Amino acid sequence: MINKMASFITHYFIKKEIITRNEYDIYLYGFELLISTIINGMSIIMISLFMGCFFGGILFMIAFIPLRITTGGYHAKNHFLCFLTINITFGILLLCIRLVSIDNAIPVSLFIVLFSSLSIWGFAPVGNKNKPLSYTQVNYLKTKSLYFATINMLLLIFLFIFPNALFLLLIYYYSGVFAASASLIVAYIKNKLH
Repeated sequence: MINKMASFITHYFIKKEIITRNEYDIYLYGFELLISTIINGMSIIMISLFMGCFFGGILFMIAFIPLRITTGGYHAKNHFLCFLTINITFGILLLCIRLVSIDNAIPVSLFIVLFSSLSIWGFAPVGNKNKPLSYTQVNYLKTKSLYFATINMLLLIFLFIFPNALFLLLIYYYSGVFAASASLIVAYIKNKLH
């Protein structure tokens, strides 16, 4: 379905002479990614609405998307498996968040920040066989990833100072950080095994 939609859009661009036939494969791939990302984002918002935490879903994506882009991570074999993976992960994290209270928010957040920071420091960025990274890209993405890790630590310090004010908001944010970091580690292990 995603491939057909992307193909339709790409052919439309060729017909309107926005792109050339030589650029077909590049644009097809780009539109597949764009459509897949939109579908995944919409499904996360729908799950958030269903579970009564719309803003939590937004915070999850605010943390997950930029960190996942800069660190790399697990790639499913197809768009459907990607859809299932992100949505099941998000659903499980939402259920886990319901177990977090004011009393254990700081230890949970501390664990996630340490897990994420160590993952980023040790493994980021991770490429894959379809998208190998050049030396320049590795350095750029590593630096950017470390900026995100620093922001996550600063937010944790803010949580220490004002534990009641932002507890619930940051725990949703940190669930996105955790998902991106776990994806990074899974991809790193998968690359080492293959």
